[in-house]
Amino acid sequence: MFALPLRLRDLTIGALNLFKRRADPRLEEDDVLVAQASQIWPLSASCRHQATNETQTVNEQLTQALTSRVLIEQAQRRDLRTPTA
Repeated sequence: MFALPLRLRDLTIGALNLFKRRADPRLEEDDVLVAQASQIWPLSASCRHQATNETQTVNEQLTQALTSRVLIEQAQRRDLRTPTA
């Protein structure tokens, strides 16, 4: 078994495990090429997942800010309609 780091720029975000049928302690050049090509999919999925989470967080924050603003506006309108003594 071999474990290769999954790197995105300078950040290691996981590991890719390779299993061989033969008990050979070395990786052949073809094995390395397959491993490098196989890293694209988990890295791509991780980036998409992170971007989706960030977008969802921003949407939730904007929704909360808008709701707060609406409540403030409604309260101000009520204050304007209430006669002062």
